[in-house]
Amino acid sequence: MVIKKDQAKHLLALLESPEREIDVSRLNEEGLGELEAAGLVRFPTPASVSLTYGGESVARALRALVEKGAVEKVSDWDPRFRWIGSEVLAMMENARRSGNVAPLALESLKKRGFAQKVHDRARKIDTMRLSPEAEAVLDAFEAIEPVLKVDGELAHLILTAPVGPTEASHMPFDDAQKERLEAMRILAYSVPHGDIAAFTGIGRAVRKVLENGAAVSDGDIIDPLVMDLVAAVYDGEPVNEEAKAQLEMMGYIDDKEELLPAGEALMALRALLKNRVEKRLFSFALTQEMAETLLAVESLGGADAEDIKKEMVDKKVKEYKTLVEKYGRRLDEMPVKKRQIAERFMEAKEQMKWFESHFDIHEYLFALEAFGLVEATQDEKGKERFVATEAGKKVAEDMRKELRPISSAAVKCLKLAKRPFEVPNREWVAKAREEKVLGEYGPGPRGEFYAELSESVRRKPFMTRYEMDIFKRIPSRGMTVDELLAEAKDEHDRHMMEGALDMLEARGFVEVLSDGHIVETKAGELMDRALSGVPEGFGAPVTPLIYRVVKAVAEVGTLYEKEKRIRIQPSHHKEAYRRSGLSPEAFEKAWVAAREAKYLGRNGVNEAGIDLLEAVEAMNP
Repeated sequence: MVIKKDQAKHLLALLESPEREIDVSRLNEEGLGELEAAGLVRFPTPASVSLTYGGESVARALRALVEKGAVEKVSDWDPRFRWIGSEVLAMMENARRSGNVAPLALESLKKRGFAQKVHDRARKIDTMRLSPEAEAVLDAFEAIEPVLKVDGELAHLILTAPVGPTEASHMPFDDAQKERLEAMRILAYSVPHGDIAAFTGIGRAVRKVLENGAAVSDGDIIDPLVMDLVAAVYDGEPVNEEAKAQLEMMGYIDDKEELLPAGEALMALRALLKNRVEKRLFSFALTQEMAETLLAVESLGGADAEDIKKEMVDKKVKEYKTLVEKYGRRLDEMPVKKRQIAERFMEAKEQMKWFESHFDIHEYLFALEAFGLVEATQDEKGKERFVATEAGKKVAEDMRKELRPISSAAVKCLKLAKRPFEVPNREWVAKAREEKVLGEYGPGPRGEFYAELSESVRRKPFMTRYEMDIFKRIPSRGMTVDELLAEAKDEHDRHMMEGALDMLEARGFVEVLSDGHIVETKAGELMDRALSGVPEGFGAPVTPLIYRVVKAVAEVGTLYEKEKRIRIQPSHHKEAYRRSGLSPEAFEKAWVAAREAKYLGRNGVNEAGIDLLEAVEAMNP
């Protein structure tokens, strides 16, 4: 949806018309195409134009804002002023999700009449929230279906353009084409100033239709009529011979009236347009230590924690010996995360004690299992051992080529295209390029791999004590990243907080929005409840092993819905152990931990344990 001066004038003129319809000859046609593409107006006849229901809602919102002086008169607008664009919609949607307008978006939304001061009685402060008109515009946007019309010229440009995210200047479209593509929701721009552009989920679906062989013909390659005709053929409904011949020539069907790849892609596009569902964002993250641990597990072909630790000690000793030799007396120039560890390394008398003071092999193994890269199992003697999964082996292969961390912010750059108008901000793009996930014009060589991995891995819950402390600081109403980081004591603490927040997002408990807001996900809300009984001083409040025990007990127990309990008979304990897949010692330790964390009671899974199980379902696609 794009509304500038010309489009706004048309909307108000149509709103003032008693029939909400005007003879096209009475209007300057500049801007009508974008309004039609956005689904705000329609043409009942070639000579007349009228408002759609959604168009009337947007027009009423605009008129109300002008009348109360929240927005300048449309006649006074600069022709370049974008009252609505994809970046504005993204700022509004972020404010709706978080409940507050972020400082980053405040100036832009106030200028458009979309932000207003509201007194929060509970907190006894004034906050900036969306205006009723902003809510009306968002509701209209969600209800409207864009009208896609792609001709041969536009198709060529779509196929040759970078998919993004990339700098907006890299898109090979003129201003009119950019606005038309944006109105059709094919292209979107970043918060707050639109300097980064990317093809949306709809845009990528359009590209797939064209890449699969939709042929250029007279008129449009993609439009509502063509989509309806292909759908009719697919459903076995009668279609006249002339239309079938046209669809065959366009590469959508064959001579037997079967859908060709382009036709199948067109049906996927049509379904996306008609069944728009807000897709949850699934991300992924990997620290350097996690990557090194994974490489150790994979190279050993499966081993116990002690053998993996020995392998890691040797690697870390070599790493820090090289760092100390490189920096010498200039340790203050070293990255903050490693400076303190390097100083202790120089003082250390025992390498194993130094390693154990700064690195936690079990934490890394739990973190890897949480992403489905490693699994705790047992050998034929019942001894615990950790093995790399198929996904873990693929990640290890990539890390052997170049060892590096992968952040949730970087992976998100490739995932936001599923949203109708959200594009990663410049900071995330820079991080994604640094981590080799994103290239200059779109996904890097391994970027798509990590994007797909984030959707395909089966997550298990994990949270360190420190991560839980950060998680608990985020209120249910949400907060901004800057507000959270303002609590940091020093640079090292700030770095630790950033890492914890990134991992909490990758595991699915929170989402960091492009305007800087942090919001709790459904999984996060459930996990918040599940953690409520964890006692002070308890270690990691939830681990993959604790979850596996709780899940196994739930599978062999009986649910009592009124009590929100799952009871287990003593005779079923052995079956629960078998289902967990853990070694006897690991099962016993996890069972005790689950009891102490209040997920299990004497006779089975209690309410917190059920919340934990439900949180895991919400964490996964």
